[in-house]
Amino acid sequence: MKKENNLEWITLLKVVLCISIVFIHIVLGWRSIGVAPTSYHRVYFIDTIFSQPIIRFDAIPCFLMITGCLLLDPKKDIDLKKIKKYLIRIIGALAIFGFAFCFIESVFNYGFSISNIPNLLYKSFINLITGNSWSHMWYLYMLIGIYIITPILRYFVKNADQKTVKFTLISLLILANFIPTINKMFSLNLTTFDLGGLNYLSIYLLGYYLIKTDLIKDKIIYIVGTLSLI
Repeated sequence: MKKENNLEWITLLKVVLCISIVFIHIVLGWRSIGVAPTSYHRVYFIDTIFSQPIIRFDAIPCFLMITGCLLLDPKKDIDLKKIKKYLIRIIGALAIFGFAFCFIESVFNYGFSISNIPNLLYKSFINLITGNSWSHMWYLYMLIGIYIITPILRYFVKNADQKTVKFTLISLLILANFIPTINKMFSLNLTTFDLGGLNYLSIYLLGYYLIKTDLIKDKIIYIVGTLSLI
């Protein structure tokens, strides 16, 4: 059975990714709250020896690639109505939990009183719509943009061959990663606009490309995997 038709591995991968994200936040939270010196060395050892090389792979990009694998497949019946449903769900979660975090932060910054509630609500709303909620909510903001652009990408992959998709993917990866790295290393300014958002777009498209490409037959996948583990 082809891998794109057998999606049980996606469920297993999601389990691993969820454990990874929870473990990362536990260790980072443990280190950031300021533990005793004797405990700090144990935490540092756990994070450096265990968390970083084994658990702290980029779980969030993996989730994004899974989304690309599932939503960009032209064979799947995903119309604008379904995209709208996904979009409303994410906006709803952001409105509820993001606003709650913004309000808590406003209370800590400006204090709480009955007379100050309208001002706190206003500041919380402004922070929410401008993307200044708590840092871990960034994924929801990113997903909103991903869902909005999904119909365009679905049309593209449906009408493009694999070589065109591969060329587009390589171009996006160069723009999103290579050029910013060169700018940083050599203090250059090769572009006049921010390329960071293209990174998420390239990862999203990469999920679709990988599920449609038989990399298992290519020995390079085992070489790269071994080097990554080392």
